[in-house]
Amino acid sequence: MIPVLKRPLYSLLLASLLFPACDAERRSPAPEQPDRKSSAAPQPEPEAHRAAEVTSAPKDQAASEAAQGTFALVKEGQALAVLVLPDARDPEIAAAVETFARRVKRATGAELRIVSESEEGTADSALARVRIKVAGVNGDQITNALEPESFRVRVGKGGLEIHAAAPTAEIKANLRVHSQPLVWALNSLLEQGLGARWLWPGELGTYLPERADFMVNATDTVVQPELEFRVLRLLMSRKRPTVSRDKAVNRQLEEEAIQWAVDHRMGSRSEIIFGHNFGHWWEKYSKDHPDYFAVLTPNLQQPYPKPGAVKLRLSNPAVIEQIAKEYEEAGAPRYWNVCPNDGSGFDVSPETLAWDLPRGQKPADIVQARGNLTARYVKFWNLLYERLKQINPDVELVTYAYSSYRSAPPPERPLKAKTVLQIVDAADAYDNWKGWTKGGARVFLRPNWWHQGADAPYLRYDVNNAFVRFAYDHGMLGIDMDSILGYWATQGINYYMIARLSYDKTLTDDQLLDEYTAAFGQAAPKIREYLKYWQKLSVKYNYAINAAGNTTPQNSEFQKLVKQGRIPQSILNGSKYALPHLYTDKVLAPALALLDEAAALAGDPAGDAARRVAFLRAGLDSLKATREQVVLGQKLKLDPSPERMAAFVEGRKQLEAQREAWSRDH
Repeated sequence: MIPVLKRPLYSLLLASLLFPACDAERRSPAPEQPDRKSSAAPQPEPEAHRAAEVTSAPKDQAASEAAQGTFALVKEGQALAVLVLPDARDPEIAAAVETFARRVKRATGAELRIVSESEEGTADSALARVRIKVAGVNGDQITNALEPESFRVRVGKGGLEIHAAAPTAEIKANLRVHSQPLVWALNSLLEQGLGARWLWPGELGTYLPERADFMVNATDTVVQPELEFRVLRLLMSRKRPTVSRDKAVNRQLEEEAIQWAVDHRMGSRSEIIFGHNFGHWWEKYSKDHPDYFAVLTPNLQQPYPKPGAVKLRLSNPAVIEQIAKEYEEAGAPRYWNVCPNDGSGFDVSPETLAWDLPRGQKPADIVQARGNLTARYVKFWNLLYERLKQINPDVELVTYAYSSYRSAPPPERPLKAKTVLQIVDAADAYDNWKGWTKGGARVFLRPNWWHQGADAPYLRYDVNNAFVRFAYDHGMLGIDMDSILGYWATQGINYYMIARLSYDKTLTDDQLLDEYTAAFGQAAPKIREYLKYWQKLSVKYNYAINAAGNTTPQNSEFQKLVKQGRIPQSILNGSKYALPHLYTDKVLAPALALLDEAAALAGDPAGDAARRVAFLRAGLDSLKATREQVVLGQKLKLDPSPERMAAFVEGRKQLEAQREAWSRDH
C-alpha cells in the first residue's frame, strides 16, 4: 500500500507540481448546411428557435412582415453583403465585427467588406447592408429601448440590422469577461447559418464548417439570456499567472479564454455581488473587539485558519451592530453581502452552540466544518435582517449556502430574512435546493464540481447537466461555476455542455454531444464512443461530492481508496493522488485505441479534425506524465534518499517542459 504524503518538505515539492497552471438561447439545432461544393439554401429555422432564452416579438409589425424566408450574406462563396459600423471608433465594436468577418471568411472563403456609416456610399450598391447599432454609440430608438444584455436581429428590405445593448461591466470572478450583446448577436448568425461552435479556446477549438453559402432566417427577434448571471470562472490568469514562461503566450492564452467565455454569452446584468465578505474584520477589529470573533477549541487559537478566514461569533449582538454600522456607512444599498469567510474555524462559544440544530454536536466537528450549522446561520440572518430593515426596509441579504451551512433550514428554524443565496452543493442536492427556495430565498447555483478529477477525463456531465436543468425549473437566477481549471483536452466536454446550457436549457445531452463531436468530422462517432467510455468509468469512480471533502459517495472506487488510506478524502488533493490507482495503463488502453481509430477516420493529419483528435490525445499524455510524477513523489516518501530526490526533481523538470508545450494549445 502506498501511503499519502504527509511530510511538509515533500508536500511543498508536490504542491507546485500537482496544482499547475492550465493544461492544455433557447434554440433548436442549426439546419443542415451545404458544403462549399453545394449552393443549396438551408431550410428556414423554426420561429421558436429561441425557446430557451427570453425572446419577444418585435413591436413594429412592418419589419416583421418584411422578414420572410432567408437572408443571404454569402452565396456560392461570393460575398453578398457589406458590414456597416458606426462612425464612432469604438475598438470593442470594431473587434467584434472584424472577428465575425474573419470567421465568415474561414468558413466560406468570402470576404465581407467592413465600412463605417459615412463610407457606406463607397460600397457596391448591389450588396446588402448589415448595419450595426449599439446602444450608447450609434443607437437609434430601437437600440436604446433594449433591455440590458439584449440584442435584436431584424431583417427588412434594406438588409439586416443588428441592434445590441451596451456591454456591461467586467465580472471580477471571471477574468475580464463582461456581457457583449453585439458579439452574441453576430454569433447567433454564425451558429444558425454555419453551425459554428466554440469547443475550447483558440482557433482549433473554434468549429466553423466549410460552407459555400451563409444564409440566415429572415426574422425579427429580440433575445436576452434567461439567467441574469452566467459565470464559468477562468482561473488561468488570476490564480495561475504562469501558464507559460513566455508573457506574450500568457496574454494570448488569456485573451483566447476570455473570447471563448464571451462567445458562450458569459456575463451579468445583476446588481448582486457575492464573495466571502468578512476577510478584513480580523485586521480591523480584533485588537479592540476580540469578542467579535469565534471561540475555538483549546488546541487552536485565533487567527485561525488565517486572518482573512476567521469566523464571527454570531451570537454576540455587537457583531450585528457593527455590520449595521458598516451597512449604513455604505449608503444602505438594497443588497448587502454577508457571506461568511471560507474555510474552518467556526464558533463554539456556549451562546452560539445553543443556536444549533441538531443539538449536541461535537465542538471539534463544528470548528472543522464537519457539523450542521445551518440553523445558527439562519437565526443570525433573521436577526441581522430585522436590524438592517430598520435602516432600509427594502434590504436583502446576500450570502452562501455552503460548507457546514449548506443544508436546507430545519422546519423549526425557517428562514424569514429576505435573502439571495448562492448554493454550493453537490449535483444530487435536490432536496437542499427545494428546501431553500421553499423558504423564499432567491437562489443562484455556485458549484465546485470541476475541482474533481485533476488532469483526468472525469466526466459526470450527465449528472451535472440534469441538476442545471432542475435548477432552471426551480428558481435559479444565475450560475457561477467554480472553476475551469484548464483541462480542456480531458474535461472540455464538461465545460462546453454547461456553457451551452447556461443560455440554452432545452438542449439534451445527446444534442450537446452531437454538437461537440461534429467538429471531429468523420471521426465523430468514435469520439462520441471515446467520451462515453470515460463517462461510464466516471460513474464507477464517483469522486467526493463537495470541495470541502467532508462527504464521499459510498462504495465508489474513490471512496474505497480513501478508506484504505491511499488517498486524501478531499477532492482537491485526492484527485491527484488517485491518478496512479484509477488511471492505469490498462484503463487508458481502450481510450487510446479509440483515439487511434478516430485519427484514422479523421483523414489528413494536418486537417482540423485530425488535429482535434491529437488534442484529446495530448490530454491523456498530460495525464500519464502527471501520474508518473505522483508515483515518483510517493516513492520519495517511502525512501527519501538523494537518488530518489534527484529522480523526483528531474521528473518534475521534464513535466514542466512538457506542460509548457501543451499549455500553448490550452
